[in-house]
Amino acid sequence: MNTEDILDRLPYELAARLVSDPFFDDIPVVVAVKGNVAQEYSRLRAVIEETSGHRGVAVIVQQIVADDIYEGLPGGPMKLFPAFQILENVELNNDDAGTKKSCRKVARHIIKNMKLAGFRGLVQGMKCAQPAIHPADIKDLADEVVAEQVNFECQEFSDEQILYCLPPVITVISDTQVTLATATPSAAIWFTTDDSFPFPGKAADGYEGSTSQLYTGPITVDPASFVIRACASQAGYIDSSIERFHN
Repeated sequence: MNTEDILDRLPYELAARLVSDPFFDDIPVVVAVKGNVAQEYSRLRAVIEETSGHRGVAVIVQQIVADDIYEGLPGGPMKLFPAFQILENVELNNDDAGTKKSCRKVARHIIKNMKLAGFRGLVQGMKCAQPAIHPADIKDLADEVVAEQVNFECQEFSDEQILYCLPPVITVISDTQVTLATATPSAAIWFTTDDSFPFPGKAADGYEGSTSQLYTGPITVDPASFVIRACASQAGYIDSSIERFHN
């Protein structure tokens, strides 16, 4: 399953988990189709105000926000940020036909459900983000409506082991010499000293004039002016980020 599938599917999985809990029998749970909570609230006002004989609270599952786990490194599982917004019409919620379930009480039940569900095989490491619960600033809602947002974070599930080379680091060993090293065992380091692209391995063959060379030991530099660009590479691994060192 790729990231696009998970981003599309996960909000509905989250909503279904809540709907299966009897606590939410009188609370509508919907997925924000376009991420516009105000529009969703307006469209669903009727069911929000009365569901299973009760009214006053609704939960909107937000579209999933995703980000790279390892900044600057391509590929690999994505970090996901599921979120729920709880809307409470305080006046309706507290009258005779109200649910009597406050925003904060609903938020705590959402947290309990998400932690217990886990969604293994789809995501991993489901946990509360920081802050876990905070007031939601939603435009165009009626004055009597209050909103809270519940935030989570997790990682896209992947059964593929993706390995990365760690980027090279530079060490000055004398006035005119520096060394390069990477913490990835057995990885090779390719470098240039003219600020050109440090192509790893045979990749340089297709680029006329490439000065990329394999690092084998200390590099002699001009202490007054030098620039080194370097990349770590190893078969079966994703190449490291390209580091640029200069005096």
